[in-house]
Amino acid sequence: ATAAVSSIDKKQLTELKSMANPPEKVKRVMEAVCVLLAVPPKEVRNPATGKKEIDYWAVAKTKVMADVERFRETLIGYDRENMSPDIFEVKIKPYVNDRSFKPEAMRDVSQALVGVTQ
Repeated sequence: ATAAVSSIDKKQLTELKSMANPPEKVKRVMEAVCVLLAVPPKEVRNPATGKKEIDYWAVAKTKVMADVERFRETLIGYDRENMSPDIFEVKIKPYVNDRSFKPEAMRDVSQALVGVTQ
């Protein structure tokens, strides 16, 4: 997994960050990254429904990926081995079990996400 993340280059992350309205797969992966890094979502009002919704993409772009090189380093250095079992079981496992979250499902969306999902 570390090798896969290490293979992500700055250009790929910059492309990812530049997406104004990314596909749902992109949003879902970055939501999982925010959850993993304990970055809370932004609350926004859906213009179509008028209801409040949580938006991880906005914080992923402005906080998590604000500095794409630092983001890459954060992913590479993340200590998966010492992750609390509660964090994995409760917060991360639902993403990992999602079939659309697999690296092969990301190939057509973003090469950077292939490495992130491994």
